[in-house]
Amino acid sequence: MPGKSGLEVAASVSRRHPELKILIFTMHSGKTLHGAAREAGAHGVVQKSYASRDLIRAIETLIDRGNFFPKDSAPSSDSPLRSNFSFVFFRTAALGFA
Repeated sequence: MPGKSGLEVAASVSRRHPELKILIFTMHSGKTLHGAAREAGAHGVVQKSYASRDLIRAIETLIDRGNFFPKDSAPSSDSPLRSNFSFVFFRTAALGFA
């Protein structure tokens, strides 16, 4: 969305569609990002550099109604509110896991 950060979009989607699971797919990392993502209503974060290791696990975790915030992310000095993110939104019911 033009003029909005990724976390602002996540918060807006989360408020309007609380049934959706939100997974943030980003090149950024760190506990600051994880906290901001949680506050925005995201259910997980996958760092792009760890996608081959974490993406499938993250999706499976969200399908099982869990959250995915890996503990081994490196600290980041980036402001998560100014970062660009990719998102994965899905309804577990639509995937047959209601």
